[in-house]
Amino acid sequence: MAALPDSRPDMAGDVPPAAVEPGRVVEALELLLGPISDGDSAAEPALCPETLRSNAAALEERLSRAEGWAALRQLRAAVLSRAPALAAGMAGEEPGWATACGLLALLLCLKERLASLAASPAIPAAPGEPPPPGADTLSVGQERAVRRALRAALGLGLLPHLPPGLGPGPGPGLGPPGTRGPRLFAAVAALAELARLPALGAPLLARHLRLLLSALCGLGHGPTALCQ
Repeated sequence: MAALPDSRPDMAGDVPPAAVEPGRVVEALELLLGPISDGDSAAEPALCPETLRSNAAALEERLSRAEGWAALRQLRAAVLSRAPALAAGMAGEEPGWATACGLLALLLCLKERLASLAASPAIPAAPGEPPPPGADTLSVGQERAVRRALRAALGLGLLPHLPPGLGPGPGPGLGPPGTRGPRLFAAVAALAELARLPALGAPLLARHLRLLLSALCGLGHGPTALCQ
């Protein structure tokens, strides 16, 4: 996969991560996954390694050079500094796992920004008007993109690393020997952090609880299988 950009500021200069709008993070998620034709109701198309690499390279180019993306680049760097397994996965050569790590890192960025916005003082309603949406409220289109990103993160980050017999169906091919346990742990840790925020935890647990429980069972009761 493309190398991660360094932490040097671009022409926009140093921009505080707090300046990142949730919509910018959602835009990055969509860029990493590429377009989809039929929206949320369609099954996620199979992404070949070349497509995953191309999407990742396009995102890194946008983060490194595009105006208005410096704050997200810095926020992602801060998130990855606290999740070294995801940082190593993004810099690795396996496109499926690298994309899963990239999606989880961006979702953690979104979680951090939404949590910060939720803690900010609410805007008072005008007399006779209903309360305005909270600052951490996502639009319908943004919620759809987040659900798609969660599906892809679990499909690329959990399913290939579950021990045989866990999860819905056989799943995709197993990860390389010796990597399944550490990768499964890294993905579950990131997803558990996302679940702490209702805006992300609700779609995650409502749609993917079974898969998360399968991963937890694998980590808790299948250490031998995970090491193979």
